[in-house]
Amino acid sequence: MNQQAVLAQALGTVGAQLEQQLDQEIHRLDHLNDAEMAQIRQKRVADIKKRQEKSKEWLARGHGEYTEIFTEAEFFKTMKVRVRELPRGRA
Repeated sequence: MNQQAVLAQALGTVGAQLEQQLDQEIHRLDHLNDAEMAQIRQKRVADIKKRQEKSKEWLARGHGEYTEIFTEAEFFKTMKVRVRELPRGRA
């Protein structure tokens, strides 16, 4: 058997395993009961609320605004209260 045939066989085996895993997951999701669906919905709603609160917090802190900073002192003063920032050089 040459290398290409071995590789093709290995990829076929891996593909079959992934397909089987996906089929099992689809089957599990297709057969959820009402309690399990309610639990998934509650978790999703909680995640959305948490993300929305985080977004409000970022906006309150000025996230998404472009500010030119010219000195190192200004940089550290600004960065002290912000978690998600991308430093930019002078234009």
